Order: sequence, then C-alpha cells, then structure tokens
Amino acid sequence: SSTDEQPFQYHFSNLELKNAEFNFDDRNVNKATRLKDISFFIPYIGWNQEDKSEAGLRFSFEEEGYFESTLFVDPNRGEYEAHITVDHLSLDSFNEYVAENAKISKLNGLFNSEITITGNINMVENSLVSGSIEISDFLMEDLQNKPFLGVKKLNCKIREINLQNNAFIVDSLLISEPYVYFELDSNSNNLIEIFDLNSNAEDSADVEQIVSIENDTLEGKPLIYAINNMHIEEGVIDYTDNLTGTPFKYNLSELSLNTDSIKSTSEWIELYTQMLLNKRGKLVAEVGLNPGNPMDIELNYVITDFQLSDLNIYSRHYMGFPIIYGQMYYKSTTHIR
Repeated sequence: SSTDEQPFQYHFSNLELKNAEFNFDDRNVNKATRLKDISFFIPYIGWNQEDKSEAGLRFSFEEEGYFESTLFVDPNRGEYEAHITVDHLSLDSFNEYVAENAKISKLNGLFNSEITITGNINMVENSLVSGSIEISDFLMEDLQNKPFLGVKKLNCKIREINLQNNAFIVDSLLISEPYVYFELDSNSNNLIEIFDLNSNAEDSADVEQIVSIENDTLEGKPLIYAINNMHIEEGVIDYTDNLTGTPFKYNLSELSLNTDSIKSTSEWIELYTQMLLNKRGKLVAEVGLNPGNPMDIELNYVITDFQLSDLNIYSRHYMGFPIIYGQMYYKSTTHIR
C-alpha cells in the first residue's frame, strides 16, 4: 500500500489456562490416555516489547509424574531458550504401541529427562539440544511372559546435539544392571523373532524415499559423535543354545565394561571388560579397534577357573562322552587386520 498506516498494536497480559483435562482414546490399539491438570501461563505479549516473552506449560500423567516446559523468546532477535522436564513417565503407557511392532507381552519402566533447547526461531534447524535422560526399572517380556531385555538404570548426559552439523556429543553413559536373554535356534534367534527383523514388508520405494530424505537432510556432512565416558556394571546375559537338541544354558554375570572416550575422530578405541562365566569362571578382556576400519581389531583376554563340565551337552553330542570334571586356563592374543 502506498499510504502510510499505523502499525497494529496489541497487548496481552496474564493469559492462563488452569486444571484442564485431555482424554485420547486410540481405537487402533484400544488404548485410552488421560492427561490431567493441564495449565499454561503467558505473562505478557506486546507488539513493541523489548523484553523476552515467557510461556509455561504443565500437565500431569494419569498415574504419576508430569510434563513441564518453560519457553523464553526474544521478540527482537528471535533467540529462544526452552527447558523441558519429564518426570516419572511410565513406559507401560506405550505397551500397546510397541506390541504393534514387536511380539511382547509387557513393557515396564520409568522415564525422566531434563532437556534444554536453544536457538533462533528464524533458523530452527541450528538449534542445540543438551540435558540428561534417565530410564529406570526397564523390562520387556516376550509372549511367553519371559523377560528378555531389561536395565535397572540407564543415565545419559548429553552435552550437545547439533542436527545442522550432524554432531552428537554425550558426556557420559552409565548402564547399571542390564539384562539380555538370548536363545539360539537352527534358523533364527529369539530377538530376531520378537522384533521381526527378517520381515521384508517395507516397500522398496519407501526405503529409497527415506534414504533420499536422509541424504538431503545431512547434505553429505560426516557424522560427528563422541561418548566421553561409558560404563556398564553388573550386567547379566542368559544364553540358551538349542542346536544340539538338548538346551545348553549358560549364564554370564557381573559383566562390566569401561572406556574413557569413543569419538568419531579417534584413531584407536580401547575397551576393558570382565565377567563371571556360569557363576564360577572369570574372563578379563581388553579390546582395541579402529573406528575407521571395523576389521582392524586387537583382542586380548584371559579365562580362569573355567569348568569343563559346563560343556557336557556339547561333549555328549559331538563325542558321545561327558566331561566329569576339570578346569581350564586360557590366554589369547588375537590380531585381526
């Protein structure tokens, strides 16, 4: 317009919603979700304001816990900072959704997080994410109600996620009391069957489209990653082998793994691990590898007090005789190039 007009002026103060409720009934999976005590508050928004706008949102989950977020926006420069808290989100709320894609009967656990997102509303793709994520008492059971995957506590501290630069930097990753049940059959194993990893249901055109989108998003930028400290403690693996006709069961416990840093720029990564073999023997290992070449590995390990009678099922099957008693000490130095 060639005529001069006065700018549209607006002032909104104390915008507030209190104690609302939201019910969502998803008939596709027969799951009803209820959010309660929904509240948000915006102190002030004005057409010519210079101070940051502030907005807050909070609601409670049906059983326990809550979601809370606070957003600060600079109306002049467009810079923003968001703080998001998820407290005691029960993972069994997603049981029906996971069961749509995996053969499970139960999903348990609690999810907590404190996330900060900073950036500019004019360049959202440059936003930076930091914070912490915690999962506790996580457990999944198969259709026979047998636990196959779990962890007592997983704690991840995120220093920075920068999607624009394809960078993922983790300060620390602590995994306490993880559990895996692995059962091997002649044609498959339980994890492949539970998660249907052999399925070829995806249409090739859809796969090509996904790959195309990923390539456009990353724009050919290399993946930058770092885990500055990783620690696994008190892990347990229950292993069952059905290949001989008689189930061979073996227990790996007190599993620990430590490493100082894993980085995309590292030329060499070293990991240290140890575990108890069937509650009697012990394995101590040092693994070195080149992240740029997966076939460049050095593996040094020592096995002590290994009970040969634990292999009875194999010795009967392949040799026709049991092993009455005996122990084995084994030291190995392996280089793969």
